[in-house]
Amino acid sequence: MTNRQKLPRFESQESHWEESGLFAASDWRYDALIDYLKLSPSYQLVCEWARKGKKALPANAPKDWQQIVKTYEDFGDVWRIPESRWWDSRGKALFGIKAAKAQTFAVGYSDEATLINSSTATQSRNTWQDMGKPECLVLAIPTNQTKQMALKQINAIVRAGNFVCTKPKLIRPKYELIRSKLREPTIKLGTIALKMYQNGYPLWLIGTRLELSPAHHIKLDDKGNPDPGELNLADKKIRLQILASKLVAKAELIAENAARGLYPTDAPCRYAMKFKSATRKVGRPSKSK
Repeated sequence: MTNRQKLPRFESQESHWEESGLFAASDWRYDALIDYLKLSPSYQLVCEWARKGKKALPANAPKDWQQIVKTYEDFGDVWRIPESRWWDSRGKALFGIKAAKAQTFAVGYSDEATLINSSTATQSRNTWQDMGKPECLVLAIPTNQTKQMALKQINAIVRAGNFVCTKPKLIRPKYELIRSKLREPTIKLGTIALKMYQNGYPLWLIGTRLELSPAHHIKLDDKGNPDPGELNLADKKIRLQILASKLVAKAELIAENAARGLYPTDAPCRYAMKFKSATRKVGRPSKSK
């Protein structure tokens, strides 16, 4: 995959402490999460089960069914919640923390009587409490020196070890985005590739439509067939099939992990349900297709 691709647009979501009492850093992956949940057969199954009144357990329920139910209870029926409202109604409470973003702030200016007057101290204390009361190093910077001198002295204090970066008292959200090696094109194009695969598109066509390898791109006519003058068509198809197969397989794992509250990751999912497509047998794509 290259930077030449036109990636689908996902809206960045965030939450401001000042507005909602929750902080969540801006990220487009929250928006993509909903697409993956809708593609997950495990999540589809639990939503259908809940709509029927949570009666008999589905015969094909995965062995980790309770984990999927837990995710459903938190994330809700994503087909019944408009995507534009999901973040405000559920997402920010799941991925946000009840604290302001930790950041350096100015305590204020001293006056003739005291280094820190009462009003400044009260305001600073409130800011500190909003951030979850992190341990802080408080500095006094005399204003009768140049900015360059002040910065030099602050740097010297930090380097001398007077500033010790301790392990913070973390305030964790209920769910966190997983740090994985998945690249942005993989996550964004994965939803499209999986939808196309489920609709019966050939793997080579998925590969060329998503421009997974510009060097092996196949020109198509108005009907979506390879251009008659295309050179090395067989070799190009094989290469595109391999790339599309890998992308679809990753997307399947991202979707099934998301149904278990783990996102975004393509780590092996022991009880992942198999995906169905319009024209293929149930199962993951083979690299040799």
